[in-house]
Amino acid sequence: MTSPTSSFVFPSHVLPEFKRVEQSNDHDCAFACLAMIAHQSIAEIRSVAVAQGLMPEHGPYYLTDDMIARLAAHHGWVSTVWKEVSSTASLPNLALILLDYDTKLEQGRFALFVRQGNPVGTGDEWVVDPAFWIPPERHVRCDLQDWELSWYIGIHEMGVNRDF
Repeated sequence: MTSPTSSFVFPSHVLPEFKRVEQSNDHDCAFACLAMIAHQSIAEIRSVAVAQGLMPEHGPYYLTDDMIARLAAHHGWVSTVWKEVSSTASLPNLALILLDYDTKLEQGRFALFVRQGNPVGTGDEWVVDPAFWIPPERHVRCDLQDWELSWYIGIHEMGVNRDF
């Protein structure tokens, strides 16, 4: 697993649970986010996806919300279906969010949204961005007010009831 490389410093009262995993190519941002949540490497997440028949070992694939749910469940997490979002206040405390969403192509790239504190809509919040091409100071960010939010998949631990 890749160590955090960001120059971002968390406030002293925040204990980040998820370490940044950098994606290894242009297309494995979802795997990187799942790796952060599961405390695994991208290779381990991909290996499970291949073993479960969710994708071929080599060649093209398209990752659906159902495939994300199956991978999350394998590691003890529950995920929702895609939901629209207009503000971070409406996001659950943990979510896969789409950045740089293109409405014509209906695609974007995944990043991990984390909020520490309860109830939903309050607390410290930040985004862990797995992109390898962004500068280190943007790996972990809490300046979220300027982002165009589009879609998210909520995530929570199995056995923990959440209202998404």
